[in-house]
Amino acid sequence: MTYRHIDFDTGYIKIQHKCIRTKDADGKMTTQVTDDLKTDASYREFPMCEDIVNHLNELKERIADNRNFFGSEYCTDYTDFVCVDEQGQLINPDYVTDKFSRVMAKLGFKDVSFHCLRHSCGSMLLYLGFDIKQIQKWLGHSSYQTTADIYSHVYHDSKKNIIEKLSMTL
Repeated sequence: MTYRHIDFDTGYIKIQHKCIRTKDADGKMTTQVTDDLKTDASYREFPMCEDIVNHLNELKERIADNRNFFGSEYCTDYTDFVCVDEQGQLINPDYVTDKFSRVMAKLGFKDVSFHCLRHSCGSMLLYLGFDIKQIQKWLGHSSYQTTADIYSHVYHDSKKNIIEKLSMTL
């Protein structure tokens, strides 16, 4: 994510690109930034809560402090990026996934991946009463059917919950 895709005035973050790990011609792993997202639905905007705005502003200040501290040794290839290390290098996009898996394993959770949080988010949104179309847009699925297929079990359970609550009011 880059700061140019964050609108602090309106409070929205735009998803416009991704960072991926690939092997170069020599077989060395490199990080590439691309604007070629999976589907058109992947290009989307998210509103930010105050905590996110504050955190992003703090990160921006920390990046500026690091740039001043390291001077000419600071990498300027990714100056607009949010996820850079102390020396300005782009953080490996697999870092969070790998770290999350290790923390979950250390806590005794099995087979919990970072991607599972995406499914948890969809399930929670459905449980909170958002409809499948809203969830599709939030998650960036290209089709309504994809979202419905993934969350049909939760949707079915929520229908049971609805009838139980209706029965209690009669």
